[in-house]
Amino acid sequence: MDKVQGINVRQRQYAFAKNGTDKNLLVTSNIFVCTTWFGFDKNKGLAFLCHFDSEKSTSELPRIVNELNELSPGKLNIESYILNGSTIANCMRTTNVRKTIANQAMALKYCRHKPADLGYSSNKYK
Repeated sequence: MDKVQGINVRQRQYAFAKNGTDKNLLVTSNIFVCTTWFGFDKNKGLAFLCHFDSEKSTSELPRIVNELNELSPGKLNIESYILNGSTIANCMRTTNVRKTIANQAMALKYCRHKPADLGYSSNKYK
């Protein structure tokens, strides 16, 4: 897949991709001290990627799920993951962001689930 077809998700942004469209690849970078929440519904061919930089930015979670619902009518079966940047980011702020994402995902009306916490993307910055 050509990277040009991808949607670049910057800090404090989120995006969706749908199978069978021109823009069906989501990418982000520089999550060093940030947290990403990403997921998909295999049956509906939908995916999302969020790049959070603070606990406050997670307030968009219900809106994100509502937008996913609008993209695909019917019940969503989302599988999602939480990932932080470097282990150097292991601080209270990133811990709170991960907890907030997990709590809000469990409280969502349309796709209640527990995101898998993948921890940190790299141990290179010890």
